[in-house]
Amino acid sequence: MKTTHYSPSELEVSFSRILASLRKEIESKLEGVEIINLARTPSENNPELKFSLKDLDGDLHEVVVRVTQLPDK
Repeated sequence: MKTTHYSPSELEVSFSRILASLRKEIESKLEGVEIINLARTPSENNPELKFSLKDLDGDLHEVVVRVTQLPDK
C-alpha cells in the first residue's frame, strides 16, 4: 500500500481508533488503575489518545499516546 497522505494517514487514524476500542482490555491489564476518560484527536496530524487515569490512592494521572506513521521506504 502506497501512502500518499500523512497528515494524518489512514493507518494512523485506524490505529488510534483500534487503540481506543481496546479501552476495557487495557484497563483490565492496569492493576489498580481505572481509565476514567479517553479523549481522541483522530483528525489531527499524528492522532493522539489521552488516557485520564485514577489509581487506588485516588490520584489522577494522564498518559498520552501519539500515533505516528513513518514515511514509506
